[in-house]
Amino acid sequence: MSTQGSPTRNCPHRGLSAPPRAVAGYVAAHADCPVIVVRGPGPLPAPTDPGPIVVAGKEPDPAVLEFAFGEAALRQLPLASTADLTEWVTRHPEVRTQAGDAVDRATLMVIGRTRATRLGPANYLLQHAPCPVAVVSES
Repeated sequence: MSTQGSPTRNCPHRGLSAPPRAVAGYVAAHADCPVIVVRGPGPLPAPTDPGPIVVAGKEPDPAVLEFAFGEAALRQLPLASTADLTEWVTRHPEVRTQAGDAVDRATLMVIGRTRATRLGPANYLLQHAPCPVAVVSES
């Protein structure tokens, strides 16, 4: 897994030839492993009441769901999705699930991207999501 961030105004790397957002987007679009992009200034405070891991998309790829369920289990957080997760709940009984997207309370959003194209919908999330975004290469 790779983690990418965007610097603050005081970052010593500002003014380089490629803006950090472009680097994070490029890595997210081309990496073979999942990439988590964290936007904003400085370290994120540990939430006292963390929200769920949110799966973006109505029909997420199995690789996206596997990553999301793994993160939910690791962090001991529920997983929220608008997709039918019945099959996945039986594979991951340790993960609680919620219907709906819960974007406003998300701790992490997980979205897929195809290898043959650019980021597509993931690009919007990278720019506007209220939390870190994990971009997972679809199978």
